[in-house]
Amino acid sequence: MNPSLPSLLASIIVPLEQHNVLEITYTDVIEYFVLSRPPLSSVAKGALLRKNRFKGVCITQVFLDEGNHLICKPNGVPYGRQILAKKIDRELLDAFSSTDLIIVL
Repeated sequence: MNPSLPSLLASIIVPLEQHNVLEITYTDVIEYFVLSRPPLSSVAKGALLRKNRFKGVCITQVFLDEGNHLICKPNGVPYGRQILAKKIDRELLDAFSSTDLIIVL
């Protein structure tokens, strides 16, 4: 049985690139998907996972193939990053709505 995508993303324990910011914005995450897209033809979409933290929020941002599998570097580490932010802008909050996972096509 395959784990659900949110569970899979939440279980990432390998070190992703991490950034601490005051605020993460919708524009920030979309720019990252465009400018940091891996040079692989298998990239079909991106995923954002939101996890509330004691003093803010953690956003995990990764790239997926058509089957919703993580796109990884040759060393097995997923292409992606984690943002630790004190707050999220209104546009990104609206995009998440009542879910903690967004798939970006």
